Amino acid sequence: MAPRTDILVKSLIALVLLLLIPLELMLRTPLQISGVRLIERIQSSFSYNTWHSFFNLLASLKDWVLLLVSPVVMHWGDPRRGVKVVMVLSLGMYLLTLVNLIYGEPRPFWISSSVEGYQCTKGYASPDYMLGMLACVYFYCVLQYARKASIALQRTAWALGGVLVLGASLAHMYEGVIYLHQVITTLCYCFLIVSLSLLFDKQLGHIAYVSAFRYKENRVHSMYWYVGTLALMLAAVTVFDLITMQRFIDGRWVQNANSSCEMQADLSYEESFFPSAWVFYNLCLLNGCMFVGKSMPERWWETSRYLSGIRTLLTLGAAIGLHFLFRTSHSDAIPAEDTTTKYVFYYVLHYSLSAYVVALFPLLAKRMKLTSGNAEATSPILVPMEEF
Repeated sequence: MAPRTDILVKSLIALVLLLLIPLELMLRTPLQISGVRLIERIQSSFSYNTWHSFFNLLASLKDWVLLLVSPVVMHWGDPRRGVKVVMVLSLGMYLLTLVNLIYGEPRPFWISSSVEGYQCTKGYASPDYMLGMLACVYFYCVLQYARKASIALQRTAWALGGVLVLGASLAHMYEGVIYLHQVITTLCYCFLIVSLSLLFDKQLGHIAYVSAFRYKENRVHSMYWYVGTLALMLAAVTVFDLITMQRFIDGRWVQNANSSCEMQADLSYEESFFPSAWVFYNLCLLNGCMFVGKSMPERWWETSRYLSGIRTLLTLGAAIGLHFLFRTSHSDAIPAEDTTTKYVFYYVLHYSLSAYVVALFPLLAKRMKLTSGNAEATSPILVPMEEF
């Protein structure tokens, strides 16, 4: 990062931390009042029959974004950078979850009976999980993979990202699940995650490399990640039990939620806790890559774009299949009423299996002749190791 850019980024980080986020906390009530009027105008401006399906699609991406990006960055490009990208984004989603549990901000259709809850999203509103994931994943990947592209391509990527975030934000407000100031707060936290990751890019690249590659020299790091992941899980459980579960729930929230969505007096703030399972996705991806290193050439991924594309499509298909398995049939296969069972089977198991599929696929790809067998192979399309 250039010196001037470095100073600008640090200044913006300080501005967000010291001014914007505290200001939102102090002005939350008046912002909610003005936000309700804005949402009412948005909902009255768009026809339900015409726009509902489109907005509902934008507002329901959630896990899909990172689950589909992970196979691409791990198998289409250099997995050394891919591991870093997945590590940063998984831990970033965990941080957003932790802040969401601490904030405990209600959704518009909980507070105001005049706001329709078209999507009936459960869990607290800010920082928003889906919008945060979309913004963090897209802009971090652009900064990682397009920084050496032409100026025209970079501008196109940034413009497309702006359109996606604007569309998703408008969709969320139309659905009645988030205020405008909560959109801004979510994007501020995404900015902090992405910018801090860029400031410590080399250090994060080194951590990712020693955590996922060269099994003989670095296998001890797997134990560090086991301990660290358990500590992060316990931190999330502690916040959930001591802060989120003890928070007073206004009876009007329940009444308005039941009126809009028939949520049956269950605002399901546990839905805000479940995304903390992304730390297990990160853990299993790192462990899977380390295991692959025991029997695969160090640069197994250095193949033609054709073979890389086949690997990517196959892992994408597996990720999509697992997602449908756990998101559409799990309620019949494993009926769960308590938070622990839902967390373990619907999220931890889902993310862990998805990560292992992505990380361990090279072992199958080797038998399918989709990998390189030359440990010393080099390719001009890959970025040198020192840039990770």
